[in-house]
Amino acid sequence: MFCTKCGNQIPDNSIFCPNCGQSFQNVNQTAAVPVAPVAPATPVAPAAPATPVAPAAPVAPVAPATPVAQFNPQAQAQKSATAFEYDIGGFFSQFFKNPFDAVASRALPKHMLLGLSFPLLHLILQIIYNIIDIKYKKGSYIALYFLTDLFTIAVLIAFVCIFNGVFGGKKLDFLSSTSLVGLGFSLYPVMHFVSFLFQKIWKGMDYKGFAFHSMFTEVAWLFLIFVVVDFLVRDNQKVSKTKAFLYAATFVAVEVFFSSFFNWMFAKMIF
Repeated sequence: MFCTKCGNQIPDNSIFCPNCGQSFQNVNQTAAVPVAPVAPATPVAPAAPATPVAPAAPVAPVAPATPVAQFNPQAQAQKSATAFEYDIGGFFSQFFKNPFDAVASRALPKHMLLGLSFPLLHLILQIIYNIIDIKYKKGSYIALYFLTDLFTIAVLIAFVCIFNGVFGGKKLDFLSSTSLVGLGFSLYPVMHFVSFLFQKIWKGMDYKGFAFHSMFTEVAWLFLIFVVVDFLVRDNQKVSKTKAFLYAATFVAVEVFFSSFFNWMFAKMIF
């Protein structure tokens, strides 16, 4: 045993150090607390082998999401352009200010139904006038005049559709041509009605070889000619007067020829 103070070796169980006098009484009187024996460890049973896990079923591939249609301003504009509009109030409001602007600004596919209104009104009034005037073979004459006018109007629409581009203007589709020619007929039902009344009231003013009341319908016919020529020149300012005049003359010649041709053809078929 060694002294904890001076470090000299002293006898075991000494109460004090004979060299330095260090007391060991409290240390020797403290008995060590017996420690309970540790029970031997229980042997651990070997772990059971792990159950093999079945392989996972293959996951079906996910279908790609349908792409969301993006907003296309140009496609939307084209769709809106082909949606029919029937602004007859706006047309007449502009017509009394500038009839040529009112017609030219509506030479578009979306105004096709508006354009068809005036030729259709003319054909209906034509039937009514013929019913009132014709005493014999009413049905035959009504069919003759109706079919002649119907097919002549169709030819004029086709003429503008085909030849507007040939004479220097832009190429028009059939719907735009229908709008242009149909709106050009806007004066015709009114003038035809005035002509009918004039014929009934002032018959004495008609002379041989000249029907005075026909002047009203001729005014409406001239308006239609000016409408198609104005649109040609308006679309292309470089169109010469000669070409515009030739366009108008060709338009008139087509109307006169096919009107006579259809009248002759349907007369052969009906009578």
